[in-house]
Amino acid sequence: MTTWLLSCALILAAQVQDVQARTPRKFLLVAKSGPANIHRIDLSSSKISTIPIDGLKKPIAVDYDPVEGRVYWTDVEERTIRSAKDGGSNVRLLRQLGQKAAPHGLSLDSQSRLLIYTDLGEKVFGLITLYSKYNYHHIVIDSDIDVPRDIELDKDNGVMYWTDVGVTPKIERANYDGTDRKILVSGFELLDLPVALALDKHGGRLYWADAAAQLIGWTDLEGQSTGVLFRKPGSRFFGMDIYKNDLYVTDWRNNSPQAATTYIYRINTDGKTEKKLLTAFGRLNDIRFYGDETQTKESNACRINKGGCTYICIPTSPNSSKCLTPDDSPSITPPRKFMLVTTSTPNAIKRIDINTQDTFVIPVDRSQNRQNPMAVDYDPPNARIYWTDIKRGAIRSANLDGSDVMVVCQFNPGSRPYGMSVDSLSRLIFYTDAGHRLIGMVRMSTNNYLTVLDSDIDMPGDIELDKHNGVMYWTDAGVTPKIERANYDGTDRRILVSGSANLDMPHGLALDRVGQRLYWADGESRMIGWTDVNGRKVREILRTPSSSFFGMDISLNTLFVTDRITESKAEATYIRRISTDGKRQDQVITVEGRLNDIRIYSEDTEDKGPNGCGRNNGGCEEICVPTPDNNNKCLFTTLKDKTEL
Repeated sequence: MTTWLLSCALILAAQVQDVQARTPRKFLLVAKSGPANIHRIDLSSSKISTIPIDGLKKPIAVDYDPVEGRVYWTDVEERTIRSAKDGGSNVRLLRQLGQKAAPHGLSLDSQSRLLIYTDLGEKVFGLITLYSKYNYHHIVIDSDIDVPRDIELDKDNGVMYWTDVGVTPKIERANYDGTDRKILVSGFELLDLPVALALDKHGGRLYWADAAAQLIGWTDLEGQSTGVLFRKPGSRFFGMDIYKNDLYVTDWRNNSPQAATTYIYRINTDGKTEKKLLTAFGRLNDIRFYGDETQTKESNACRINKGGCTYICIPTSPNSSKCLTPDDSPSITPPRKFMLVTTSTPNAIKRIDINTQDTFVIPVDRSQNRQNPMAVDYDPPNARIYWTDIKRGAIRSANLDGSDVMVVCQFNPGSRPYGMSVDSLSRLIFYTDAGHRLIGMVRMSTNNYLTVLDSDIDMPGDIELDKHNGVMYWTDAGVTPKIERANYDGTDRRILVSGSANLDMPHGLALDRVGQRLYWADGESRMIGWTDVNGRKVREILRTPSSSFFGMDISLNTLFVTDRITESKAEATYIRRISTDGKRQDQVITVEGRLNDIRIYSEDTEDKGPNGCGRNNGGCEEICVPTPDNNNKCLFTTLKDKTEL
């Protein structure tokens, strides 16, 4: 058997190779901290890949959903449960847990569309549905729990098994709803620090790995027979899974939680054969095996239409199920392609499904007179919307369902934040302030800010970002209307389009990064034009006398434009869909109120590719700005607190 050594060079090479790679049919998933990564090991080809997931802090537990091809993990530093496509894109926040949370265990039932996690901080087990529209949450167990760690699921019968490394170490089982709870193994005769489990349902055994006792043990599923399978002096086991007759175990090897080098071993279930598969720099945590041939082929009563349940369906046997109710309001899984728009009179933020045109008014403010939302954007990793409030001079944020509204930045009196764009890769927000005549930057992790440009700015409007090369573009509708560009740090500033020949009152911008074009919408001249990103070519593609364009975004070869029409007090305005060559246009939807900004989100066109700040803030202490060729630049400057604005 080959022994693999994960060096930094190998990890980086794997990232580049694996972005578009096909998911293997048989592989291991491994969560690693120090540095934070999730690795995939193809057991057929022996290829090791690092899944390029942005924003990992300290992943512990990991699992795979073959139905949607997504990786799920817990992050104990963030206190979150997240998922991403198996290529690393489309990162989603599934659940933000409480201040005391420490989610160490996670197991996914892909048939029932359920995920169950252990939280040793809050001392609870939680269940989350993975239904296409709603993610319901239900606390399964919240009593007689000390320090829960790993969890395994019998997905056909709705039974969960877990370890508890508390004062009295034990291994327990219960049904998915917490009923029929039973202790299988307890006490210090065989247990000391049981941290990992692996379920062999067909063999009728549950294996555990004990980090302190330095052994792997087993019990039958009723706890009537137990035994020691394998002892390894000097080991410190952490994660474990099973495939046929082989256990795959992560081993920190020494007694230090900060082990510099850790390992993966393959140990036969007869306890006689041991092979070292992998040596890694950093701390290998949980491990999961996936193979096409190991997927359960038996029926599951929750598989079709949630077993007839309104909210949550849990299996109780292969052919029966039970319905549960959620503990709180569900988080909403967004459509795969939607528009976000802001309106005035009435003041609102709306989410519109592009395929069905279903409209959802996001309840971010119960009193519509308290704010006037203008610019809007979406942060996919956290499923949060951001918007500017020109009435209160602020940037605000909320979950996509309107909950957890917070002030990101409250500006000084006189502020008019008309434009805003979120760089979810670099974790930065850029905004334009027509009142203070500046362009600013906000670091999303702290909400502290930096003024980027405050000279030769008259009336800045919309702003667009090239998130891979660290370039910003903006409109200025001042005395001399113009469209400009500069690097994120304000350097290499250039005028792309200027003067009344092409511009009158430019506002909306849309960047086609692949086609290297920047489109703009002019509300006064009622036209849409484009320039290449260097300002060498300028063209008009459309002019409509009855329109009054304002906001704009692009998806593939289609521009989505808000049109207030010429009647300034119109009760309804339009979203128009216009081809980038200007030859095709149609009215997508009529929206009540005066439309302002628009943003398009689609999983298919989500920002992908290299970004020099996407991992560990690019190694920067404060602000990291991306530069071309997957490089970055650190800004060493004193950031102002949001309360000092």
